[in-house]
Amino acid sequence: AQGALAVEIASHREDLKKILSQVHCQKTWEDVREERKILKSYGGGCHQKIGFTRLTRDYGLLLFLKGLTDGGEVLDKRNLYIKGPDLKPSEAKAITWFDRHPIEYKMPKTEGHFVARANSLPEDVNLDGKKLWVSGTKTWEKLAQRGYWVHGTFESLGEQEGMSLEQLSPGIKWAKWSHKSAPLGNWDTQVATYELIAKKEKPDIKDQKNFYWMSASSFSEAQQHHPDSVNAQHYCGPGNTYRRLTEILKNFNNKPSIVLDFEQWKSFVKKDNS
Repeated sequence: AQGALAVEIASHREDLKKILSQVHCQKTWEDVREERKILKSYGGGCHQKIGFTRLTRDYGLLLFLKGLTDGGEVLDKRNLYIKGPDLKPSEAKAITWFDRHPIEYKMPKTEGHFVARANSLPEDVNLDGKKLWVSGTKTWEKLAQRGYWVHGTFESLGEQEGMSLEQLSPGIKWAKWSHKSAPLGNWDTQVATYELIAKKEKPDIKDQKNFYWMSASSFSEAQQHHPDSVNAQHYCGPGNTYRRLTEILKNFNNKPSIVLDFEQWKSFVKKDNS
């Protein structure tokens, strides 16, 4: 229940209710109400070391809970409520289709910089004093260890989340740091610092029925060697990968499903096979 602005008025002021209804967001109100309910269940005091966020998206309900209760219980939950498949252990392993090879790049003249992966930002780059946004908290942590001040993250939910920095940084240009074949999206320019080279030894997926894809590039590479896999069940995170897979699979009357991340994907392994 942090970060949401609320206006309190006298209950009889119908005139103010009418005015404020124009800026009221019912979805935010419902999320905040549930956040406060959860925090209250742990005591609700101002000195509690607990943070809880609920986000309602068109693909599902996201819940983030982290902290330490007064009784010493460690809270660390991050979940998207969906019904996943019953996975075999072999289907819950990360599959790598590419090696990453660094390439020459040109430093952009932009004030804002979005880093898709920590290793897409070369060690010799200096972005001191620039606006810096990242794809997820793991990238944030790695860049922070390199001494960077990161202004925010998409929480691995995809670039469509938006940064909401219009008031703080109006009109600045943004560069996206990624690989050579990555989609540009809504960014002003792209800085490709590496390219994806397909591995000579291909993963064996011919008997696999469920897949989690970390990128549309991996999906496309897999289809070249195992065309029949388009009929399997495909999962990925929200964002560019989901949009690209949706475009491809609609030609096969199939549609991908969204999971929060690879950690949630692994949680779908059948208990009796784990």
